[in-house]
Amino acid sequence: MIAVDPRHSLQLLEAESSRLQAAIARLSADEWTHGSNCEGWQIADLVAHVVRNGWSFLVFADNALSGRDQPAFGQAVAHVQEEIKAGGAAKAAERLGRETDAFVTLAGRLADADFQKTANHTQGPRTLAWAYTQRLVEVAFHHWDLRRSLGDQSPLDDELARYLLGFMLNPAGSSIMMRAMAEGTPPETLRLKSTSDGSVWRVTAGPLGRRVEADAMGPAGVEVSAPAGWLALALYGRTAVDTPAFQVGGPPDAAQRFRTCFGG
Repeated sequence: MIAVDPRHSLQLLEAESSRLQAAIARLSADEWTHGSNCEGWQIADLVAHVVRNGWSFLVFADNALSGRDQPAFGQAVAHVQEEIKAGGAAKAAERLGRETDAFVTLAGRLADADFQKTANHTQGPRTLAWAYTQRLVEVAFHHWDLRRSLGDQSPLDDELARYLLGFMLNPAGSSIMMRAMAEGTPPETLRLKSTSDGSVWRVTAGPLGRRVEADAMGPAGVEVSAPAGWLALALYGRTAVDTPAFQVGGPPDAAQRFRTCFGG
């Protein structure tokens, strides 16, 4: 399993954000208003979301370092997303590049201890170390969303996915994967395996959220195996597991049980 380090996350973020910026800059006017793979969103909404998220993490970082509590996420900053959408693709691409540079430059000035400073997120207090890798998660998956919206059928890059899985499924970490489940969701324990490197995780999902168990080889009712690039997408709710890329074990409705826990 690949170790997650915020400074390495920054290196990966620079590269992935640069690729996303180039893809946004290439969008035509017709593509800007084209439907995306995110239900109910045009490509313009998808781009505005991921660019606004970069601004949000800049505000989050400032809050963590200054002790302020400026609105960074949620409905209070929805106007920022609408402004980005209204500005079009070229301005969105320029803003993504500029604010990514600011986010990365800020990290370069931080001492190791600064990465443990916290600010508020919609899911509770989070550290700057978390923020730098979570921003990479957002850019990586939404870049994939954009490619998929334009017809690319390939999975997430395998090496990048292996790194993100280590963050998303860290038993000791705080991850967006741990958010609360839908009301009435029956508890389910699933074993997940990356066939790319043999990494294994066991996750219990239920009404109180998802918990990554310390013992990956304990009892599990559903087992799902796939290359890292596909497994990460399934966990992020971007693809179903009843496709040839996945091996699914358990009861006849195992794929539906996974979908209940993670979407797709």
